[in-house]
Amino acid sequence: DADGDGDLDIYAQQGVETSDPDLLLLNRGDGREFMVGAGVASTDSGGGDTVVAIPNWQGTARAAFLVSNGFQDHVGPRQLIEFSDR
Repeated sequence: DADGDGDLDIYAQQGVETSDPDLLLLNRGDGREFMVGAGVASTDSGGGDTVVAIPNWQGTARAAFLVSNGFQDHVGPRQLIEFSDR
């Protein structure tokens, strides 16, 4: 739940063969419709590997996401992605 509205959202990590940034898809309430959320940080190195949601990040009712960019030999940075109202 990246935006704190109680609906489960989707963080979609792009793979090794793309330069497209990761996507945050915000649930419109029924789990069938999603809208693209605010831009997600990307990296120039590494390949999409794993995303882990951290619910209720620092008591905000929003999830943060720990992103690993180290698929196979495509080593890149680990990122902590958090969202706010700003």
